[in-house]
Amino acid sequence: MPAHNSRESASANADGGETFAQVVRDLRHSVNETQEVFAKRFHKVRTYITNTERGDLHAEEFAEDLMREFPEQKDRIAAAYDLSIKRHSRRLAQQRETPFKRRVEKYLQTGRFAYAERALRRGLVDATDAREIHWMYDHLHVATSALGKDEAAMEALHAAVACAVNAGLEAEEITSRERLATRYQVPARFQEAHEILDAGLVRHPHAAELWLRNGKVYWYEQDYSAAYAALTTALKEGTSRTSVLHARGQVLAEWGSFDAAVEDINAYLEITKATSADLSSARSARAYAWGQLGDLPRAVAEFDALEARSSTGAWQHYRRALCYVTHDMKKPAIKYLKRALERDGPPLNPPRREHAERLLADFGVQPPYDSS
Repeated sequence: MPAHNSRESASANADGGETFAQVVRDLRHSVNETQEVFAKRFHKVRTYITNTERGDLHAEEFAEDLMREFPEQKDRIAAAYDLSIKRHSRRLAQQRETPFKRRVEKYLQTGRFAYAERALRRGLVDATDAREIHWMYDHLHVATSALGKDEAAMEALHAAVACAVNAGLEAEEITSRERLATRYQVPARFQEAHEILDAGLVRHPHAAELWLRNGKVYWYEQDYSAAYAALTTALKEGTSRTSVLHARGQVLAEWGSFDAAVEDINAYLEITKATSADLSSARSARAYAWGQLGDLPRAVAEFDALEARSSTGAWQHYRRALCYVTHDMKKPAIKYLKRALERDGPPLNPPRREHAERLLADFGVQPPYDSS
């Protein structure tokens, strides 16, 4: 292991020492390893090392792992880590404390979205710093979205992506692409969502957030094999297990892999042990799987329990209706299909809504629907 010598002073910064990112990069070079190999050594994904080497990520556990692996460099690693934390905290504080940002945040927090939009558009005229420009476009998306200006909100996110790409702001680019794809996903503009995500994955193939969103877009457009593959890749690239199990369990249920769906959802519920909207969504997907596996009484009991504990959303009614359709129970199927079309929390997306309407038409029921 090379001793810490002139390289340290050559890389010293205005704060009087090396950053954690510089030390990580130096240690990796000292053992002549690629990012991928170095990441595997510490049981991380490559993007983790990339973000560390860019100075965008500081992880105490990782610093401790480095100290164990390179004990003769322990003091150097600790000093660099402390310095990077201080610099990062100062930079964040400076970003938060600008009068302009405080004013915009206050406008958004108090519902004065038109004021925020005007302030941001004026600020963008003279802005030159890439991070500041990205911040403005990101917040312009929030303001215009709240005002119901959907196209303007999309334009702001597109501009945020372009700004991040041009300036090499990887973390900001990934976040903006994920948000933009989500906006395309909701109105079922799936192709545009995939274009945004795929362009990002070409640039950042290990971006777990993009893989996760891609899986959800595929799920919503009912391409279940692609959804499963993307979600499983997201898990491999570092997405939390709970996020993947929650989505993948529902994908498997709708795909017809009911036993595997129950397995994923049971694992998710065991990990979370909490009451939330996601919990209800997962439990309704599991009930649907039980119904498709032939255990209708168990499925109905679960749907009843969910309905008793909280307001029931469209997707829950839809899944319950499909259980009745499978078991040739026309009357309750019609009842819950109607409810699925009338409720939100969230509402059915266009493909599921069309499916529900088509099933009702097959039963001889035409709009307007009355679920009473």
